[in-house]
Order: sequence, then C-alpha cells, then structure tokens
Amino acid sequence: MTGKVTMAAATAGHAEGGTALNAFDNALLAAGIGNINLIKVSSILPPEVPVIDLPKIKLGALIPTAYAAVTSETPGEIIAAAVGYAVPDDPAKNGVIMEYHGVASRAEAERQIDLMLDEAFRVRGEIIKEKRVVAIEHTTQRIGCALAAITLLADASSPATGHSPTLASSSTASPSRAASTSARAPTAVRATSASPPTPSRPTRRSSTATWRTCRSPTSATASCPTGRRRASSSTRRAMRSGRGGGPG
Repeated sequence: MTGKVTMAAATAGHAEGGTALNAFDNALLAAGIGNINLIKVSSILPPEVPVIDLPKIKLGALIPTAYAAVTSETPGEIIAAAVGYAVPDDPAKNGVIMEYHGVASRAEAERQIDLMLDEAFRVRGEIIKEKRVVAIEHTTQRIGCALAAITLLADASSPATGHSPTLASSSTASPSRAASTSARAPTAVRATSASPPTPSRPTRRSSTATWRTCRSPTSATASCPTGRRRASSSTRRAMRSGRGGGPG
C-alpha cells in the first residue's frame, strides 16, 4: 500500500472448509477481504481516520490490517472472533484497535474487547469519545473458522496512475463468493455513539461541482447552454429592430 491512511473499515466473516487453511480462506472471502494481501499490523488507528463500511478494494492490494481469527476441528464447538476500536476526545491523538479470538460466544468476545479498550485508554490517560465492536461466532460442523478485521486504507490518488492505490474502481467487480462461505449478516456491531459519516466519493463531488458551475449566475454564457440560447435570441431581436451589425 502507498499513500497516507485516510479511512479504515471493519468487517467479519465465518465459514467451513476442507482444511483449517481453507476454512480461514473461506472466512476471509465471507468477510469481503479474501482477494487482497493482508499485512498484519499492531493496533493503532491514526488520528482523524473515520471507520466506514468496507469498500471495494483492488484485487491483490497490500492492505495493513488488524485482525483476529480462530479455527476449530471439533464438531459443535462455538468459536468467536472480534475487533473493536475506540477514539479519544482529542482528535489530534490516535485511536486504539483491539482483537480477540477463542472458544467463546459472540457476547463473550464483545465483552473482552470492551475490557481491553477500556484498559488501553486508562493507561494512556485518555477519555474514550467513541467505541465500536464488530464480532462474529461460528458453530463448527467439521472444520470452521471465525474472523474479524479492521483494514487501514488510503484514498489518495497514486502519482503514477492518478487512481487510488488501494480502492477498486466502480468497474472492477469482485468475484462471486463460494457458496460454502457464510454471509456477513450474522456480524454483530455495537457502538457507543454514531459512526463517523462515510466520506463522499470524489467522483460524486466532481459531478456536483460541474452541475453548480453550469448554474452559477457568474458563469460565462458560453459555458452554459441556457446562456447561449439567450445570447442568440438577443441577437435576433437586435437585427429585427435595425440595430444589427452591417452597413447603415
């Protein structure tokens, strides 16, 4: 990944597989991050970085990720994974991400994340402004995996290509997930306050700016079709009244 981290995204998934590694791979696919390269990082959320819904990410991109995963080969065993983050009152200071996995219920995974985030802020002497936990559980059938992750993403354009180095373009479609993978619907999300607003896409802002320029009263008539029509009508009226150009 290149560029400054400008956003983060939380996700989770669970699945079965023929082997422990396949179960892990299928859980990644279920979480929407199975076709990128995860670079495991320690658990710091940069200052003023919003956590958003997972966007489309370029296939094969190198993505710094804080994640927790657990596999089980014991039929009937319940496993869970969770990630959570908290941000301080001071927007100039960093947030903290915590991960948990184990033989446990989703509720227990959430409780552990809460405790770890509270301690992390207590030892830093900071007050938590916002806290969010994403957790998931899986009941093992044969070989199962539960996974939760927070990815750190860059939305700045690459100097070489003019495109985001990590986010996929709207024309890049993600491959269909295998039928054996589980959807992200069971994921539990708890937040102590409203999540930060999702930043508008740059293309949408560009479209709005173009629309406003066309309708601005200070715009030149040549830049707006209605202005050209008014100029043409004025010219015709001048010609009919004898004020048009040409010899007198």
